[in-house]
Amino acid sequence: MDSRIWSGLLALLMLSATTVHASPMLFHGSSILTLDGKPAGHEAMIIEQDLIVALGRFQDLKKAYPQAREVALKGRSVLPGIIDSHVHAAELGASSLYADVTEAQSVADRIAALKAFYPRAKPGE
Repeated sequence: MDSRIWSGLLALLMLSATTVHASPMLFHGSSILTLDGKPAGHEAMIIEQDLIVALGRFQDLKKAYPQAREVALKGRSVLPGIIDSHVHAAELGASSLYADVTEAQSVADRIAALKAFYPRAKPGE
């Protein structure tokens, strides 16, 4: 991923995660990339109390929110609302190859779980 995107995300996180700002913040000077179907993105974004309240053209948002504190992004891209919903599919797949003994309370429980998972195992396997 482009380092400008990472630095833009980092700047946005640092600005919004540490303090809930009482006044709106107007982020501009960049491309605000969203999933709303607008291929070129938005010029500017208003964040108020840690919520995105408006997206659009810089001049329109500046006029609508004259009290907003401006944050110049200097060409760094912003991807608002990213939610890290990644999964560890490889680990999930690999875990299905082994017997689950995490709930076993005794050696007998572990042996029973292993026998149930590997029903065709011969002694010593």
